[in-house]
Amino acid sequence: MIRLKRSFRLLAPVALLGALFAAAVTCGPLVTIRSCLAAERSTFGSGRRQAAEQARLPLTLPVERRPNWLRQQGIVMAGSWEPLLFRVRRDGSPGYEPTSKQLQDYRREHSPEMVEQLKALGVNFVMMHCYKGAGLEAERESMADAVRFAKLCHGEGLHVGVYVYSGAFLWELFFKEVPEAKDWVVLDAAGRPLRYGGQVAYRYYWNRNHPAAEAYYRKIVRFAVERIGTDLLHFDNYTVGPGWDACSIDRFREFLRQEFSRSELAAMGREDVERAEPPGDDSPPLLRFAWDEFRCRSLAESYWRMGRFARGRMCCWNAIQAGSVPGCGRHAITAGCCKVARRSGTKVGRQGSKTAGCSAASAPTRWLGP
Repeated sequence: MIRLKRSFRLLAPVALLGALFAAAVTCGPLVTIRSCLAAERSTFGSGRRQAAEQARLPLTLPVERRPNWLRQQGIVMAGSWEPLLFRVRRDGSPGYEPTSKQLQDYRREHSPEMVEQLKALGVNFVMMHCYKGAGLEAERESMADAVRFAKLCHGEGLHVGVYVYSGAFLWELFFKEVPEAKDWVVLDAAGRPLRYGGQVAYRYYWNRNHPAAEAYYRKIVRFAVERIGTDLLHFDNYTVGPGWDACSIDRFREFLRQEFSRSELAAMGREDVERAEPPGDDSPPLLRFAWDEFRCRSLAESYWRMGRFARGRMCCWNAIQAGSVPGCGRHAITAGCCKVARRSGTKVGRQGSKTAGCSAASAPTRWLGP
């Protein structure tokens, strides 16, 4: 690894970052725990059969369906994906106001001169910031910076990827904007918020399966696709599953009800599912297995839903920008399809139009955020 000026890092060419290319299926915004359970019932209720069906739909595209530039060139990547307000807080400030030096370095990173330097070094892909978890208003300026910098990169023939969130809130700012997000926090067995890395006090993990939280983060994905025009989305830190918060416990009870027989529930000591709690260290092995299975499956299903949603937005948005793109259906997209659309540059279609296999219901609406 070679460190460049102003925090950009250059990585040697790699064959692919396929796992980061997102995919999508739309699922309407859900706003209550009960609606969360209703949505999950179709997943947990059909159990392993549906999991097998989902497994046949790859999130990572096969090599022959990836963009030509990725297959032919690989990736020479430079990355700097932390927004300014996060760097300030991470580097020891009690608040979020940058010093003049931090601001100067940040502006240098986002300048035309930086793009020229990266291109001269042979970089063909830039990984940059989009959203870190502080809130749309708090990050409005840095998200606008991402739009401008992506335009500079694309203008010089560089591809762009964005970091859309890390699985944790910068809660000091975020709760001021979205007070109800306090209900999205993953809690430990003692009812305390789980901190990022176990010790970062200003960052709390959020419940990726909470319907309101998922609906909120779909806005971020749409911003990255429709405003930044990203070529790649990075969903980071898929490591912390459900906890002891109310939504997680209700979903776990539904999981037990749908997946296990009465005799199995009795073996777990959870005959009364309505009062079932997550296991402790001394709980029966079958209950601990059920909890681990539930948490792993919850993370996988969250990634599957968000990935399918992202790929669908990329398909529909690029199709609307370019006109009719053969083979670009709502659920079937190659990254090459998006490239054809972007290269055309022809802007057609409005909200509610049918374009390239994307139905009126799935056409993107106008972005109302930053």
